[in-house]
Amino acid sequence: MRSTLPRTWTRRSSPSWDGYSGPGRSSRTASKRCCTSIYIDPADPNRAYLSYSGYNLTTPATPGHVFRVDTNAATTATWTDLSTDLADLPITDLVYDKPTGDLFASSDFGVLRRAGGTTTWTLAAPGMPNVEVAGLTIVPGEVLYAATHGRSAWRLKLS
Repeated sequence: MRSTLPRTWTRRSSPSWDGYSGPGRSSRTASKRCCTSIYIDPADPNRAYLSYSGYNLTTPATPGHVFRVDTNAATTATWTDLSTDLADLPITDLVYDKPTGDLFASSDFGVLRRAGGTTTWTLAAPGMPNVEVAGLTIVPGEVLYAATHGRSAWRLKLS
């Protein structure tokens, strides 16, 4: 889901939408940092990974580019900032590799990987040009596809 709306939204069992702005994100601050990706864990529909564009410099009171959101039946959401040592750059998409626990993030400068069980972001693999990656698609445990701006599509074998 790509959105230029000032908020991230969730749909519950009720017939109406509930607003989610994230930790410390009001409609005003969220509008400066658009939600660029929502990846719902296929094995756990109560867990999602969200990415934000923009720069921490724009919203210093609400830093972060990558978050894990865990919800419960009472619609309470727990937001965990996974950005840790991630450079201050817009993240355009996220995918999660369930077999390894790896989280992949695309940015204006390639694809990054946060290996399962770690808190460190690194380049996903060598060989990809330093280019904007607009989207990622994953076949968990097998292959990661990256769609770039002007440099075609790339494939990374995961197994």
